[in-house]
Amino acid sequence: MTSVELGNPAGKWLAAAALDRWHMYQGQPQKYGTQLVPDEGRYRLWDIDPDTTDEEQAQWNVPALAEMERRASQLTLENKARQKASFRTHHHHGLH
Repeated sequence: MTSVELGNPAGKWLAAAALDRWHMYQGQPQKYGTQLVPDEGRYRLWDIDPDTTDEEQAQWNVPALAEMERRASQLTLENKARQKASFRTHHHHGLH
């Protein structure tokens, strides 16, 4: 945790993400909201400890929940666009 102690922003986020991932693998809610998971064709935030505040997230360089929800939606849209492009490419070549 030396980078965290020195105030390294990336180090803080990585420490929060590591803790969240550990909680996720234990089947528990994450603390900071760094983990997005695929869920029936879309991405969503893994369950989050309801007591976590935006201020706590900011202390660990994690965006607020509203921003993380926006990122999950954006990732879902990008993934759907990739799937459509892949579908068209594969089926277009099959028609020749």
